[in-house]
Amino acid sequence: MKQYVKYLSILLIILMFFVSHAMSQKNFYIVKNDHTGETEYNHFTKNTLSDEEVFIFENDTLLQKLVLNKIDSTEFNFTLLSTNKLRNQTAQIEGVASNKEGIIEVDENEEGEVYLVYVYTFEGDCYLEFRVDIESFKIVKIFAADCITINSFCPFFSVGLLKKVE
Repeated sequence: MKQYVKYLSILLIILMFFVSHAMSQKNFYIVKNDHTGETEYNHFTKNTLSDEEVFIFENDTLLQKLVLNKIDSTEFNFTLLSTNKLRNQTAQIEGVASNKEGIIEVDENEEGEVYLVYVYTFEGDCYLEFRVDIESFKIVKIFAADCITINSFCPFFSVGLLKKVE
């Protein structure tokens, strides 16, 4: 039992470090609106995500392309294309994803390194979660659930990390 408490304490300290680090970054700040008393979470600055960004993952079988168009500090329009190159088939979904609560979580990259992400969600034809790297806004991971695609060979979930096209 003592080891469990010790492990949990260490995990909590690490999580607090990551959250405090994320809060200190220039691309995340919290503003209290004096007129309404509401808290606003602002994620995007001019130096992070521009009006339109394109992210791509590609391997021998699949090409996934995500186009983000910023609406405001907490929302973006998206178009997600998933193309199976072997079958020459494509599935597409569009919508608006949001993170009005300022949700931050921890993800792991392909090398096993941990990084912080903003979590933007879309609930329409299916549930999509766009997990955008806080530090650079150059990596996106997509989780998908309850997606009814015409073609199961063209998934909407990330097969690998989608990387920003420079």
